[in-house]
Amino acid sequence: MDQTGAAQMSHAADTPSLDLATPQGLADAFLHHGVTLASIKGLDDDDLEALYAVAWARLAEGRAHDAVDDLLLLVTHDPWVPRFQFAYGLALQLLGQYEAAARHYAQALLMDATDAA
Repeated sequence: MDQTGAAQMSHAADTPSLDLATPQGLADAFLHHGVTLASIKGLDDDDLEALYAVAWARLAEGRAHDAVDDLLLLVTHDPWVPRFQFAYGLALQLLGQYEAAARHYAQALLMDATDAA
């Protein structure tokens, strides 16, 4: 964050700074520059993968109610990872929330149609 308090982010020297201080700047960053809530909060891939491992283990044990909040955090913080969307869909399905589950399965499929998961 610069001294004026406006959040800005630059991914590379040849990429212009992104204005994260305005709604328009945030939308542009999210939609056109691959910025995620996780990257803004300073969460790296290892942090997200550690949480995914815990949530997936809970799902494998049949504890969807214990996994769903962690999976929601994952799809909120990095919605572009098909595995996160699929796992969240699975948790929702196991909890009887079929329509919501279908939306997340569809999102995962749209991101990677070659993965039958």
